[in-house]
Amino acid sequence: MNQNILVISSLCSKNVFSNIQKTSSDKSGHQIQKYLDLLTKGMSALDECNIEVLSSLPIHHTINKKKLWLFSQEKNDQINYNVIPTLNLPILKNSIDFIYTFLKILRWKDDPSLHNKTVLVDALKMSASFAAILACKIKKIQIVSLVTDMPGIDVFEKTIKSKLKTIVIKFFVPMSDGFIFVAPLMNNILNPRKKPYMVLEGLVDYAMSTKCNEFSKKHKERVIIYSGGIYERYGVKKLIEAFNSLDASDIRLHIYGPGSMKESMHKYTQKDDRVKYMGVVENEILVVEQIKATLLVNPRPSCEELTKYSFPSKNIEYMVSGTPMVTTKLEGMPSEYYPYVYMFHDEDVDSMNKTLFSLLNKSRLELHEYGKHAKEFVLENKNNIIQGERIMEFIANKVTV
Repeated sequence: MNQNILVISSLCSKNVFSNIQKTSSDKSGHQIQKYLDLLTKGMSALDECNIEVLSSLPIHHTINKKKLWLFSQEKNDQINYNVIPTLNLPILKNSIDFIYTFLKILRWKDDPSLHNKTVLVDALKMSASFAAILACKIKKIQIVSLVTDMPGIDVFEKTIKSKLKTIVIKFFVPMSDGFIFVAPLMNNILNPRKKPYMVLEGLVDYAMSTKCNEFSKKHKERVIIYSGGIYERYGVKKLIEAFNSLDASDIRLHIYGPGSMKESMHKYTQKDDRVKYMGVVENEILVVEQIKATLLVNPRPSCEELTKYSFPSKNIEYMVSGTPMVTTKLEGMPSEYYPYVYMFHDEDVDSMNKTLFSLLNKSRLELHEYGKHAKEFVLENKNNIIQGERIMEFIANKVTV
């Protein structure tokens, strides 16, 4: 019997997200879009699953000057996309998200053509998730909360607004009937009532099985790539300094992404012309460059408390490219991944330099084979079709109203 899933999140169709990016001064947000896109497409690939997406647009009045946002319903890859009409003004946007989501669920419940209904909500979309939980409790609809980040942990987000958001999320999220966490330790804090939960640390695009990482098509230079937020606290400055001390003319460090270090990147590129800041690019372009690289790197410090409650999605995205990666030993990454990634033994500049030196002195063919095995592992065990099946099995067999 068909399962009908209403996904409430910031996920947009490619057309809508592209429109948002064009009008935004902040070009971040690609990572969560990709995660949610793969998750919904993984579920929709199952014959017995019908997916409808209700999008609370990922916009904010401080970075998007456009005020009125209206989009028609779209259907792509058997998924129906609906966008909450938005007036991008303080308080008003969140109020509209709340009211629209609440009424949408009430109408959805009363649709006689739909059976076996479940709401899957991104817990971090506060107004929409708050409304979804209330409406589901009133109408006795099964609701599962997806938690991709631990609220209140990031020491760099301690504003009054963020603290209030954390309080609200931690109060309402436990009312859900089930949970999907990216790290096991989230359960200890957000699930005091011991409701059913599953851990979905990451997922990769099944379609990557058709994108070959060919040794003959690699860059002639040995290219190291970092992609993601370019913040000093993410270890990017240490990475650059560790790279600077490498004495080889045929190596390059290419850095992609937005962040606070963007304004100072010219200093690093002028000091060492082997370092290149590539800006923010479409994910399709980034994937192509990752495939052509020699080594991918994630220097994020493992000492941050946040790493206990998160899975480094960057790592699994790197792995599916087929290019080997080197990472810090992040606590949120299960040990089953360890045989397929290189690791920094320590995280100071000197230790990172020595690890990079050691890896770059391996033969390019050896590195290529290592990356190939990593790709095979994640495609066989973590592709979005398999993960979609796990979610549907969890919803059908473990979660009850």
